[in-house]
Amino acid sequence: MGNPKAILIRISNLLILYFTILSCYNIEAGVLDSLGHSLKQKPKFIFSFDARRSFVNNQNAKLSGFKFGLEFDNRIRLGLGIYDLSSPFFRSIPYTDSTGEVDTAHTRLKFGYISPYIEYVLFQNDRWEFSIPLQLGAGSIALEAIDSSGLVFDERPLGILELSITGHYKVFQWIGIGSGVGYRFAFNKEQVVRKSLSSPVYMIKVKVFLGYVYRQIFPKKEKHND
Repeated sequence: MGNPKAILIRISNLLILYFTILSCYNIEAGVLDSLGHSLKQKPKFIFSFDARRSFVNNQNAKLSGFKFGLEFDNRIRLGLGIYDLSSPFFRSIPYTDSTGEVDTAHTRLKFGYISPYIEYVLFQNDRWEFSIPLQLGAGSIALEAIDSSGLVFDERPLGILELSITGHYKVFQWIGIGSGVGYRFAFNKEQVVRKSLSSPVYMIKVKVFLGYVYRQIFPKKEKHND
């Protein structure tokens, strides 16, 4: 996973930055008191698709994903995200095999990870919302190569740490538009892997508020006293 000391320093710096942002935003009430109060409230289940754009080996890439979890007091969200590289990274590489014959390997890059997350809502009203998600997870990068000798699959584990700021504007009660920017740190003992996957991330998306849609389709029945 790389130099443990360097990894701990990076993680510590991002955690300090995360809670510094929270403290600056909510310094009067005390961010820890605010977090504690919100976590005592009854949570509700949340689910959303979470595609984002990024760079892999300095090339534009799309990561498809979704996340689910619990939301407390409309302020704190805790859950799990699952992501996978959906951009096709194919390449044909000529090489000389052990017999001296020239062959061609057809390669495909695969990258995916599972990431627990915490998200703090900085601001929210009827139309706008801004929040800062922090993700810390693990995954793998793999190179699948097919040549005349068959299939070769080389997979390496890695750690992921991502901090971003996101926001959306609710156009109607059921749909909105959103965007966000952040940075993804990849941790692996090989420098080439770290450089290839550590990258800025950005999101531009249409957001459908499934909870509102569900309530419109299945409204709560009013209780009548006999």
